[in-house]
Amino acid sequence: SRGLLKWFTCIIIGILTGLCMALVTFCIVRIDEFKWKWYRWFLQKSFAWGLGFFALICFSCAIVASSVVLISPESAGSGIPEVKAYLNG
Repeated sequence: SRGLLKWFTCIIIGILTGLCMALVTFCIVRIDEFKWKWYRWFLQKSFAWGLGFFALICFSCAIVASSVVLISPESAGSGIPEVKAYLNG
């Protein structure tokens, strides 16, 4: 009975994790399509507009990444050494 409950819990967690990943992937694809739609529109206006839009996207990403690192410095690395240290004891 207890073992069955553990398996059921693992299956539910796996299904929910898969659904969350599907939602994240769906959102990423839609945002990417939106970005390229606007980028093409700006490029059709002129090359300078397209280049400006590209620079705006790059600058926005740099600001967001810098803000995250300033707020939470431990997020600056990949996290792989911490996971390896945790797993090795």
